[in-house]
This record gives sequence, C-alpha cells and structure tokens, in this order.
Amino acid sequence: MKVIHKTSLGYGSGTLCANSGFVPLDVQVQDGSVVLWYEVDSPHVASSSVQYQAVGTGHPFDSEGWQYIATVQTPPNVWHVYIKVPE
Repeated sequence: MKVIHKTSLGYGSGTLCANSGFVPLDVQVQDGSVVLWYEVDSPHVASSSVQYQAVGTGHPFDSEGWQYIATVQTPPNVWHVYIKVPE
C-alpha cells in the first residue's frame, strides 16, 4: 500500500527521513513554506534518508547524481529543488 506525505524543505541542502519506495510527487509553496509531497510504501516499512537541495537561480551547484523535481517561487527568490539519486 502507498501513502502520500509532505514535508517542509529548508533552503540549501538537507535530509529527510522517508520510508522505502520514496517517489517525489511535487514541490509547491504552501502557507509561505516550500513543501515536498512524496509517495512511500506502507508506514511499516523501514525508513531511509533522502538528501535534497533547493538551489537559488544563478547559484552554482554540482548537479551530478541529483534529480530535478520542481521549481517554486517565493518572491523575490526562485528555488530549484533536487533530490539525490540513490546509488
């Protein structure tokens, strides 16, 4: 069984804990916060860490091994959200 969860993302890099079967669905601004919605397996499955980064427009970063998810705007900033591709 799948479950959809959401978590607020900080700006820059971070890690979130998610159950196995993690699938990012969307990133949007909700109540002034950048929020990631994601799908996981049943809550009873072992958890893992998922790294993310929210990169501002014009800021350099190493994109190798990262998967683009979405772009969101929090005027005057624009953020491009990536997750680390599991190896």
